[in-house]
Amino acid sequence: MPVFCNFGAPGSATNQPAEIASYWQFPGDVSNFQRPTFSGPAAGTYPLFNASNANITDTSFVRLRNIALSYSIPSEVLSKLKIRDLRIYAEAQNVFTLTNYKGLNPESQNGATSLPPLRIITTGLQITL
Repeated sequence: MPVFCNFGAPGSATNQPAEIASYWQFPGDVSNFQRPTFSGPAAGTYPLFNASNANITDTSFVRLRNIALSYSIPSEVLSKLKIRDLRIYAEAQNVFTLTNYKGLNPESQNGATSLPPLRIITTGLQITL
């Protein structure tokens, strides 16, 4: 059964995982999810669900945080251009995360306030005359 890590109660005005769309709609439907509601007796079940072991999920992940590549042009080529050093570089942070975790950030599962780190890519050219 999928888990609602880092999501508000079904039926509330918050984002929900796609799995919630498979809720039961008619008597006799078979589903892991009840009809979303934010009022009435069914609304009281979400805190119980959240406090139960049904809310335990696998948070394992593999994340490539930083990578840096650079290339210095050989001095034989640069001497003709009267340049002492020329370096081309690219750096990236938070390149990718591999996980089956349903929430926003498997590294800190503390609700919607913990967004995953931003991906930053920087490229440049360093010239020394």
